[in-house]
Amino acid sequence: MTEIRHEPVAPTRTRWLAPGSDIDAHRHDDHQIVYAARGVLAVTTDAGTWIAPANRAIWVPAGTVHAHRAHGALELRL
Repeated sequence: MTEIRHEPVAPTRTRWLAPGSDIDAHRHDDHQIVYAARGVLAVTTDAGTWIAPANRAIWVPAGTVHAHRAHGALELRL
C-alpha cells in the first residue's frame, strides 16, 4: 500500500505570471493541485494540454513532467 503523508495544512504559495509567461518543464515528488485564482492557466504534459480558467484547478500526479503557461495575467496558486 502507498504511504500517505499527512500534514495539518497543505502548503501553498501564490505566483503572479505576466501574459504569455511560462514555468519551464519540471516534476514533483508529490501530487500537485495547480489553481488559477485569476486569468487562464495551461498545463502541458507529454499526454496533452489542460486549460483551467479562473477559479478552476488542475491535478498533476506525482512524477509527471509538466510546464505552465499564462494566458492573460495569471494569479497562480501552487
